[in-house]
Amino acid sequence: MAITAVEELQRAHTTQGTVLTIGTFDGVHRGHQYVISRAVEEARSRGFQSTVVTFRASPRETLRPDVPVLYLTSLDQRIGL
Repeated sequence: MAITAVEELQRAHTTQGTVLTIGTFDGVHRGHQYVISRAVEEARSRGFQSTVVTFRASPRETLRPDVPVLYLTSLDQRIGL
């Protein structure tokens, strides 16, 4: 399985169908792992690629800039996990 990280969604090109999951995935806990593994399984069963979209900053930071967001993992750590 090849893993590629891109900074902008527009750069993520594919020539096949994609099963997409989107979230902040901070900490990549068991619930996150389940969602991601289901996306991978579904993609494989259809002959598609699986893609995980995460955010550099939580959408909460944009929606509520006055409320600090504490992260368990950095973006680089999330990509690694």
